[in-house]
Amino acid sequence: MIARPKISRNEWKPAEIGAFEVGNFALLSCPGLGGPAGEPGFAPEPLPAWAAELCAAAATDDARGAPNHALVNAYDFDAEPRPFVFPHTDGPAYDDRTATLSCGADCVMTFSRRLAPEEVGVVAPSVACTVALRRRSLLVFSGAAYAAHTHAIDAAESDVVAGDCANADLAGVAVGDVLPRRGLRHSFTLRRAKPIPSK
Repeated sequence: MIARPKISRNEWKPAEIGAFEVGNFALLSCPGLGGPAGEPGFAPEPLPAWAAELCAAAATDDARGAPNHALVNAYDFDAEPRPFVFPHTDGPAYDDRTATLSCGADCVMTFSRRLAPEEVGVVAPSVACTVALRRRSLLVFSGAAYAAHTHAIDAAESDVVAGDCANADLAGVAVGDVLPRRGLRHSFTLRRAKPIPSK
């Protein structure tokens, strides 16, 4: 798991998405860019220039290549009910690597052990670690963090940094720090979708 502390404002230029500009966080949400991942007959579609630039920057030096799919979500932490991300995995439609660029409000993501089907509703998932998602931070996770764990963001007014925070030093936080959730958070989730043959 890689959690880059902050991306300099100079590294990412404001880019237009439709009629909205990323630089001032006016964007509310954007469907999956790069095509309908996971559907029969899926072949990656060209990405808008700004998304292709993000995917190229998130590429690692392994043989899998750069992400080819981008999902943009917005969370208004001042809204009621409070937004949250249900515990989930990103599934088999993608290679086992996710890169998430966080912009706007800070929050904490929780990684928990993925339950076997017979454990659901019987066993409480154990927390493996938490990660502070600071504004302009990049989180990259793969392998067991991708396949054997779920990730989630609880509904809360603020997050208290716990001893299991995997990136406390990089994020500039200490155990007991309170990260208030205020305003909008935009996440840019970048993954490499797998081609799927037509049925």
